[in-house]
Amino acid sequence: MYSKNKDFEKVYTDYYVKKIEHLKSEYPEITSESRRTGKALKNICFFIWSYAKDEDNETIDLLLKSSVLLSAQDDFYDILNISSKEKAEFYYICNYIIKGDNYNLNNESKQFIELVNLWKDIRKEVKNAPLHLYKYWQKKSTELNKSMLEESHIIHHKNTTFNDYMKVSTNSVGIMFV
Repeated sequence: MYSKNKDFEKVYTDYYVKKIEHLKSEYPEITSESRRTGKALKNICFFIWSYAKDEDNETIDLLLKSSVLLSAQDDFYDILNISSKEKAEFYYICNYIIKGDNYNLNNESKQFIELVNLWKDIRKEVKNAPLHLYKYWQKKSTELNKSMLEESHIIHHKNTTFNDYMKVSTNSVGIMFV
């Protein structure tokens, strides 16, 4: 048993250190240790590795990026000092990207820019899938994006019932796993 634990530890450590370092170099702002996603990177990586370790590297990388995006976008929407206007702008820009359109950023924050770039990177990879899968990804990504904006809006209004919140929240998290 001891040998198996050591083998697992080495294989997994080799795997996650490389993946995390790559994500941190590509997206330093959203994976910063001061952000929720940065603190959760090891857990995110372990979840993807344990779920999909038998998949090819392209699939694992896409799942890992998608999970980081979900966490980082949720973090973005939960920050109280980001205005509703900026969150709505982010929502619309992401929808352009999901549809395959280009959008030029101007004076957005580093966090905003990295999130948009991560959406672009994921879309570029998914676009190589068969057309029906790409279209399905577009549909589900648009729904996820909308649910996250709605969840943010609901959280910041005091008259929201728990059931209303859970309905939207379940949609945003559930869509990711599709």
